[in-house]
Amino acid sequence: MSGDKPAGGRAERADGLSPLTGSTSAARLQQVRVPRVYMVIVDQIRRLIETGVLAPGERLPTERALAEELGVSRSSMREALTALEVMGIIDSKPGSGNYVVQILPADLAEVEYAGLIAEGGTNEILEARSLFEPGVAALAAERRTRSDLAKMRAAIDEMAELIARGADSWEPDWGFHRAIVVACQNPMMVAVCDLLTQRMAGRLWQVMRERNLATDPGRPSRYLQDHHDIFDAVRQRDPAAAGSRMRLHLARIVDDLADAAGGRESRADSGAAA
Repeated sequence: MSGDKPAGGRAERADGLSPLTGSTSAARLQQVRVPRVYMVIVDQIRRLIETGVLAPGERLPTERALAEELGVSRSSMREALTALEVMGIIDSKPGSGNYVVQILPADLAEVEYAGLIAEGGTNEILEARSLFEPGVAALAAERRTRSDLAKMRAAIDEMAELIARGADSWEPDWGFHRAIVVACQNPMMVAVCDLLTQRMAGRLWQVMRERNLATDPGRPSRYLQDHHDIFDAVRQRDPAAAGSRMRLHLARIVDDLADAAGGRESRADSGAAA
């Protein structure tokens, strides 16, 4: 009969929409948003500090021990500890470990927390770049102009000069990557690149990058060689090689960042054992 309820006993609306998911149900149901893993870890450690379980001056367990106890990856744990350091809650001492510095006032803690969420995590940035840039490099190899090549070469030359002087080469380093994006002749890709530029200006990315370079001063030179290899493939109009070499370059950065944190962790473990 027309007045019968469907199987399961739930009444249908006249417009065919579920009474829970229809357009008027926003006051009752909200979209579920899964928080970033590293920010959940930040919340837990902040709570331990705020409740006095961890006191100012106290050394945190090692990254490995915390990751195992929380059931998360080392990379997520590393991001969380770096975020806490950026917020001024802990102090990371190479060869010794991570120590509680202070308990931030609630209002300041929320401001810092919101800022980190807006920045985006290091792993998120690298994941996006690893998906985006190899395809961009392949397309650039097909579409680049002589002017595009000149801009790439200028970025490489500036990067080499700064490395030789022992100076920070980040600006021309990223400038090379952006020149490849511009060579695709697609303004939407440039917009994505500019968003990545904004995210990598954040403190979390900068701290991770500084630690990476401090671990091995030879890394900028290796990144420079990667850029030469990518440039040659783009210049020769070889999309497959350009994409492959960009993929290898980004994989190297991912491995180097993991090694940088792992080296700090190993030294801290040795200090604890001593």
